[in-house]
Amino acid sequence: TAELKIRRTQPSQANTAFVLHNLGVAYICAKEGQKAIPHLKEALLIGKSIYGNNNCAEIAMSFRELGYAYRQTGDNQKATENLNAAREMY
Repeated sequence: TAELKIRRTQPSQANTAFVLHNLGVAYICAKEGQKAIPHLKEALLIGKSIYGNNNCAEIAMSFRELGYAYRQTGDNQKATENLNAAREMY
C-alpha cells in the first residue's frame, strides 16, 4: 500500500499535529505500532513547539499513544517511559 503523503504547505501546525496523531492511532488500531511511531513522534514535537513543556492534553495523548505503539513493538521500556510521561500530564 502507498503511504499517505501529508500536505505541509502552510497548514496550521496544530492541524498537522492532529492529523499525524490520528494517523498514528489508525496504525495502532491496525496492529502496526512500528508505523505509528514516527507519526506520533512528529505530532509530539509539533505539540511541544506550540505548547512548550506545559501539561497539555494534546501532548499527553501523544505520549500515551506512543506508549501503546511501543508496547505493540515489544519495547516495554519505551512504552513505560511514554505512558508515565502521559500520566504525569493528566
